[in-house]
Amino acid sequence: MPLFCRRWTAVATIARALPVLVLLPLSLQAQDTGALAEPKVTWEIGEGQGNWCVHLLLDPRAAADLAIRGQRPVAARDYPLLHPALRRVLTDEPQYAEWVPSQVCLWFTKGVSIGKRDYERADGGKKPLAIFWWGLVATGDRLGSGPGLSQIVLATNNSGLKRQMELSFIQMERIEINREPVPESDDEQYRLRLDRTDLVFSGHPRPDSTLSLGPVGHHWAVRGDGNRVWQVEFSAYPTRISALPGALRFQGKGKLAEALSASPIRLVGTFLEGGTAWMKFVE
Repeated sequence: MPLFCRRWTAVATIARALPVLVLLPLSLQAQDTGALAEPKVTWEIGEGQGNWCVHLLLDPRAAADLAIRGQRPVAARDYPLLHPALRRVLTDEPQYAEWVPSQVCLWFTKGVSIGKRDYERADGGKKPLAIFWWGLVATGDRLGSGPGLSQIVLATNNSGLKRQMELSFIQMERIEINREPVPESDDEQYRLRLDRTDLVFSGHPRPDSTLSLGPVGHHWAVRGDGNRVWQVEFSAYPTRISALPGALRFQGKGKLAEALSASPIRLVGTFLEGGTAWMKFVE
């Protein structure tokens, strides 16, 4: 059965076809989080095969409900690493200054190794392995001395990887992701389904000499079983960066669709390829 078998609704509050802005990225500097304790789980993430994020702003009331308990969402006006495009929104529409920066990301890779276990493809063995996350900027418990990402969802299209994380008492969801060429076009189409949200992006990377390449670093907090909250250090070392023009669509009544619909901006950032990455989970 195809991932999408029904028509996109024409109701503007549920589905939209949106132009995607391609702007200069933030300097890709790691956050100063200090040394982590010895990780209980470490992911060795293989060569990146096309990775990108959607940047948006969350209504502060929704952000408070979505954040992990003990963490405080950070207003966009108070976040020093705010993307320039989001900062321009605050200049033009200051009523969004209290809204909270958020990112929705897809990370395609040749594989993930955890100890002696390797996960190389999506379920079924034909599609590339993908990692998905949706987080919001916050401070507080397990996020170190500065703002980090309070993860709303951490997900993958590999059930074995999901089960392995659950055995370590780390919450991870299973997500449907398709990536395929668009006929008679240079574009690729990415389709994903999370909860009651369907998201589609169509586009292709193109060279842009104004973009700067460097390491990517994030400090996260993710939910575990019970009241556990895990501290996560994510580090990546891509070897190629490109602009990513295209179009983004979404529909549904899930929390992600609601957040995308309410946001005054939905910015698809740069396209990263190559290199390896790490995730280190500390309880």
